[in-house]
Amino acid sequence: MVINSDDVCIGIDKNDNKLFEVYWFNNRPDYLEDGLFRIKKGDKVGYAIVNEGIIIEPQFRCANAFENGKVKVTKNCNSISDGEYTGVENDSSLFVDNTRKKIDQNYY
Repeated sequence: MVINSDDVCIGIDKNDNKLFEVYWFNNRPDYLEDGLFRIKKGDKVGYAIVNEGIIIEPQFRCANAFENGKVKVTKNCNSISDGEYTGVENDSSLFVDNTRKKIDQNYY
């Protein structure tokens, strides 16, 4: 279950234990893409499925939304600010599919 509390969305279990925070994107909780959404624990990002929970533990510093069953992630990156927009730079991206397997970059 995901609830909204003080502009923070969190995932909780049936005993109301906090499991994760929902990743905040474009001034709102992350959107569903391919049935998944980004979550965070501390400064790491992972993925969850509604009503199923975490499928990829938070371990990435930068992570895109899933698209067509795959996603580009990196364990190390730096934020770059250009006025009102913020981007990232990294040199060690990898691609993961929704079964948690690392996939060839050419696949993406």
